[in-house]
Amino acid sequence: MLRAKFLLGLFENPFVDETLDARVRRSQAHLDLALEVGRQSMCLLKNGNGLLPLKKDLRCIAVIGTNANWARLGDYSDAATEGAEQGMLQQIKRIVSPQTQVLYSDGAKTEEALALARKADVTILGLGEWPGISGEGCDRSDIGLPGEQEALLKAVAATGVPAVLVLQNGRGPDDPWAAEHVPSILEAWYPGEFGRASDCRDIVWRQHPAGRLPVSFPRSTRPTSGLLQLSCVQGNELH
Repeated sequence: MLRAKFLLGLFENPFVDETLDARVRRSQAHLDLALEVGRQSMCLLKNGNGLLPLKKDLRCIAVIGTNANWARLGDYSDAATEGAEQGMLQQIKRIVSPQTQVLYSDGAKTEEALALARKADVTILGLGEWPGISGEGCDRSDIGLPGEQEALLKAVAATGVPAVLVLQNGRGPDDPWAAEHVPSILEAWYPGEFGRASDCRDIVWRQHPAGRLPVSFPRSTRPTSGLLQLSCVQGNELH
């Protein structure tokens, strides 16, 4: 410890530069880096029929889901700073044409969400995890979409409106149904404060997600005839 302090010059200069915080924290260079990190970490798991990127001048987009209006920051972040300003809904509104109608439901009322989906040209589902269920000391016995999210996903997909699933989560989810039935799936992880801006560039605009999965996703951890099925996603392709 003493050697590290010598190397850092803490004995020669033991006092903190009181101007450092104002000059450096959240400087433009750091904000730009946060956006770039979010952009490069996106993983496009599936893009059926070339659905993504969407056109900016669509007539109507429905944005639905628990995480559709929040920028989830992840474990060891200040969850109190999570909010809608950098959420996917606001970012989509900023990017699309002024003529595009953007509808929103948090998915709590399924029939309300389905009514909006039926009006839209495409539905973007913001699903996944939230603080308290993913992180240190937050084990789960079921790593599928938590709560009623899978039921919501199936109901929205059943409308026949093209759907894009955007996942914010800290672990590889177990969702074989989505892998088989949802046209496009974008893995956003916990993307940081500007992650939603990155998502929306990937979904609506010109960015092509090129991140590669650093872990394997279980295709299914649900027992079938007494056996545990463990296929997985590798290199962004499902096996």
